[in-house]
Amino acid sequence: MRHGSEQALAAVVVRWLEEQHWTVYQEVTAGGIADIVAVQDRRSWVIECKMTFGLDVLAQASDWKGRANRCSVAVPVSYSVTGASI
Repeated sequence: MRHGSEQALAAVVVRWLEEQHWTVYQEVTAGGIADIVAVQDRRSWVIECKMTFGLDVLAQASDWKGRANRCSVAVPVSYSVTGASI
């Protein structure tokens, strides 16, 4: 996913979570807005989706510590094969 939007990235993450049998909620408000909240059994996972990785998004994910079992950041990855960017 070289070009796209946070919504397109979130759709990929949601699809993967659902395949792993997580119940998924998007744009959850709970003292802030979480892009994705996934729940499985008694575990919760907050995932912030951003198009670039940096300190701001790390801080945003860190804000959820203590309110979820897992806090993660999802960003697109580009791969290089024989010098060509994919």
